[in-house]
Amino acid sequence: MPPISSEARRQRAQLANATRYGRREAAENAAREFKVIRLAEHIQEAVDTAPLPTPEQLAELRRLLRPGGAQ
Repeated sequence: MPPISSEARRQRAQLANATRYGRREAAENAAREFKVIRLAEHIQEAVDTAPLPTPEQLAELRRLLRPGGAQ
């Protein structure tokens, strides 16, 4: 994974704060947002460093990114 960005650090702090003070719904939302931010950062790093995929590889990546695609 790439180093944590300032945006991800802020979101992680919100998650910690919500967890510490027992705000369950806020903690769940913050955890979800933190995971999405980190996933986006990881995807961006992979895209920036990977060679161009073949059409078949692109089709497989699209399948995986659809909701429920990896099942």
